[in-house]
Amino acid sequence: MTKHILLVEDNEASRNIMQEAFVDASFEGELDVVGNGNEAMQFLRQGPRFENKPKPDLVLLDLNMPGKSGMEVLQEIKSDEALQYIPVIILSGSNAPKDMNACFGFLKCHYLLKPSRFQDLVKLVTSLEDYC
Repeated sequence: MTKHILLVEDNEASRNIMQEAFVDASFEGELDVVGNGNEAMQFLRQGPRFENKPKPDLVLLDLNMPGKSGMEVLQEIKSDEALQYIPVIILSGSNAPKDMNACFGFLKCHYLLKPSRFQDLVKLVTSLEDYC
């Protein structure tokens, strides 16, 4: 079965690096990418531009985004009966305890630090099937 992953990342350079990591990891699923929290919710609810997209098996969510933050997106996903079952991984550069603890109360939510080395990011991508 093909895995579908939604990457929510506002930083273009970070999006490009993540996409390269998926290629290097030989990810055989489908990766969709959106650039902010509003687009993420439109994607998940199959709104305009995303009507034909399947619901993802996993959401990779940046925590610190302008506009609708990653935490707001997480809260919205987990409070929606149609979406709450989707696993979410917060990918953040922050190891602040307040950021890490913020997602622990949510079902199927994990918090991972963004690796600083590309090889470690590729390893992270190869481990994503464990979360789907």
